[in-house]
Amino acid sequence: MKKFNLVKEEIEDLKDITNPDILFIGDSYFQLLRQSPMYMDYSFFILFEKHKALNIGVGSTKFKDWLYLLDEITYFPKFKKIVVNLGFNDIHHEEDTKAEEVYSDYLCFLKKLRGIFPDASIYVLTTVISPLYYSIRNRINYFNSLLRESASKLGVKIIDNAANIDYFQEKENCFIEDGMHLNYFGHKKMSELILKELSISNTPKGRIFSIEEFSIYDGPGIRSTFFLKGCPLSCKWCHNPEGKVFQKQYIRSPNGCLKCNKCLDKAIKVNDKYVLTKESQEACPRNLIKLCGDDYSVDELVNLILKNQEIYKMNNGGVTFSGGEPTLQYSFLIEVCKRLKGKVHVALQTCGYLKPEAFKELLQYVDYVLFDLKIIDNSNHIKYCGVSNEWILENYSTLVDSNVEFITRTPLIPVVIDNFNNLEAIARKMNSLGVKNIELLPYNKYSGSKYSWLLEDYDFDEKYKQVEENNYASIFSKFNINVKIM
Repeated sequence: MKKFNLVKEEIEDLKDITNPDILFIGDSYFQLLRQSPMYMDYSFFILFEKHKALNIGVGSTKFKDWLYLLDEITYFPKFKKIVVNLGFNDIHHEEDTKAEEVYSDYLCFLKKLRGIFPDASIYVLTTVISPLYYSIRNRINYFNSLLRESASKLGVKIIDNAANIDYFQEKENCFIEDGMHLNYFGHKKMSELILKELSISNTPKGRIFSIEEFSIYDGPGIRSTFFLKGCPLSCKWCHNPEGKVFQKQYIRSPNGCLKCNKCLDKAIKVNDKYVLTKESQEACPRNLIKLCGDDYSVDELVNLILKNQEIYKMNNGGVTFSGGEPTLQYSFLIEVCKRLKGKVHVALQTCGYLKPEAFKELLQYVDYVLFDLKIIDNSNHIKYCGVSNEWILENYSTLVDSNVEFITRTPLIPVVIDNFNNLEAIARKMNSLGVKNIELLPYNKYSGSKYSWLLEDYDFDEKYKQVEENNYASIFSKFNINVKIM
């Protein structure tokens, strides 16, 4: 019999599942696990926490391919909840396919799935009517009614996407250009429905990996800087590697390490690299391993900050949200900023990579922005940072046009950023917008040592050796921009 191998990434993700909770089955709508940095909504992180949840799919519309998939997941850990939104949607693709036929396939699939996961709670999403197939809405509606009627008999629960959200008729269309797949708005609403049905709290919590008190470099006055975990960029020189991913991680301090490797005996291997575990922490005779990442509710963080409200005022300071990239936890961040508005001076240190409409909203609740401009050429930005800079440049222009005080910052990363053409392009961009001041951040040669905390190597220094010596004052003064080297 044909075997339909799962993609490699999904097999790798399975290795990280330490507390199997939610298994998502479906290819089109459940790509949030891989796309979450695009959407920047905290509810997605609640659904797709890496050690608890997995998304699988085969990218096919054929029922038989999904049965092959079931043959391959029989060895999976026993997930507690399974959310199904199947892709054998011949109800869309074949004009002569009847709703009853697709429904019959669903029944067969769900019965076999129940046999593999006898104790799991199974949730099935109804099919949404997309603009591309609106002409056959009656067939889709009938198929959905069959699913709803048989739910109790099948022992599944319905997440009634179609009944609760009329994507097609909404003023804010929830489909992208192809008319078939959901955009940010559609995914956000769908995730809210799933959260509700699975009884998962939608109250945003934030994950912070470091708090720096008495900071004088992250905005005016004396400040407290909160470093939020997770970043949508993948800069090869990242100075805070423990803040790159949203998931909590065990990290090892090198100070006092006996090199006994007892922690490695309890570690797991992912992509041929050691990853420390709770068992590693327990095995360390010097207690050098800690869990990086603390969760705060909005109330907890706001109350913590307000305890120092008077101290901030006395020193003309406040709080700064940094990272990672703080806007990756957008829902949490904006709620905290709303609560602090008018009480504490709030600064945001950001790479600027978030949806422009979200950035505009956030600007209403911050008093100061430290905005990174790294690379102007988009192809180079994608090459070295992993994402396009289109949102970044649009948001930078929005910031300049706003009434929010800000400073432009550029890290002098050898070769990649610290080269004449790129620096001149930054100066030219700033000049076109009338920006007069920039802070340049010298490269920290010792930042690579932090990678050892995660048992990772840092080879950026070896690959990118600075040869070109740039006269920064000359480059920027030509465009009437004042330079401050931090």
